[in-house]
Amino acid sequence: MGKAMDLPAETREAANNVIKMQRDADWQNDFKKNSDDGIKTQSLYNIRLIMEHDEMLKGLVAFDEFSEQIVKTPQADNSLFKKGFWNDGDDTLLRSYIEDHYNLLFSKENITDAVVTEARRKTINPVKARIEAVEWDGQPRAERYFIDYLGAEDNHYTRTITKKWLTGLIARAYVPGVKFEIVPILEGSQGLGKSTAGKNLYPDKFNDSLKGMGKQKDDYQQLQGSWIIEVAELSAMKKTDVEGIKNFISAQSDTYRNSYGRYALPHPRKCVFIGTTNQTDYLKDATGERRFYPIKCGVNKAKLDVWHPDENYILQVLAEAMYWFRNGELLYLDQATMKEAKAYQMAAEAVDPMRDAIEAFLAMEVPTDWENMSTGLKQSYVSDYGHHSKWL
Repeated sequence: MGKAMDLPAETREAANNVIKMQRDADWQNDFKKNSDDGIKTQSLYNIRLIMEHDEMLKGLVAFDEFSEQIVKTPQADNSLFKKGFWNDGDDTLLRSYIEDHYNLLFSKENITDAVVTEARRKTINPVKARIEAVEWDGQPRAERYFIDYLGAEDNHYTRTITKKWLTGLIARAYVPGVKFEIVPILEGSQGLGKSTAGKNLYPDKFNDSLKGMGKQKDDYQQLQGSWIIEVAELSAMKKTDVEGIKNFISAQSDTYRNSYGRYALPHPRKCVFIGTTNQTDYLKDATGERRFYPIKCGVNKAKLDVWHPDENYILQVLAEAMYWFRNGELLYLDQATMKEAKAYQMAAEAVDPMRDAIEAFLAMEVPTDWENMSTGLKQSYVSDYGHHSKWL
């Protein structure tokens, strides 16, 4: 008698397909049963069995390790479920679908637990996938990203801040929670595309709606799925607000309970920040705002169209930044660049409307008997300052 392995390859493949089809057709025989031979509805296994074999549900969910959330996969996009984050409504749809097609009504809790279990079997990381989409071609372009797309100043300072920030962007994706405190502030007139330049690096993971910066409860949940977070218009914030923002930006980990979680757990940061402003004087205290690094945009004509970016160019920028990261690029500035940065930070310092008056008062010449003059005479002197030769 011949053996199956002696059959021609095409025949063996056809036979295997028949066996697989038969096995797939018989999967419902694997349901766990009650003592009365009815299908158990208090069973995560039975829900997962359905999700693994039903054509509408097969491959439906995965766990996005970057956002730490369950997602509906693109390949499972169908008339019932659309790709995106899994939500409460999807639990209801799944529960209803199973009841309609299998005459089995599972509890909401079991549905939720089964979805979590099934998703954990397939882990994805869309940020890493984007970074690794292409190999760097060896052509330098990344440190000129803001120069080429926004017409930023073309100098050592701009290129260095850009290089450090892009390296930090990669580092936070591969080493969540790594210490990184460099925040470029794209400074320039409205309509240059400053926010768009940040968004173009990965539109799906760009967030410009984090208004509370740690003040609101859901700010931390928004951090989960964000890679690049925009801090808009520092000039509109009070000094006390800026202090809170600095502390929020500097954090390396946050503790909170995420979706489908029962416990508050530490979540190392995977995001970086970038600022945008239409103003030139927006830093409340340049001496204490070492995290913010102004980049003057619109100084030159942009060489590339920020509104219609070349996707391959963007991927090459990320690939080059990945090369820097792999080769040990440091995530902080050297002393020479810090000195350059200080000049930009001082130039961007917001002027207190009272500062000139106070400086003038402190520089004012006073009579030799100033200390002995009455308050009224001092007030008269100050108000008449400039025409006070009679006092001297």
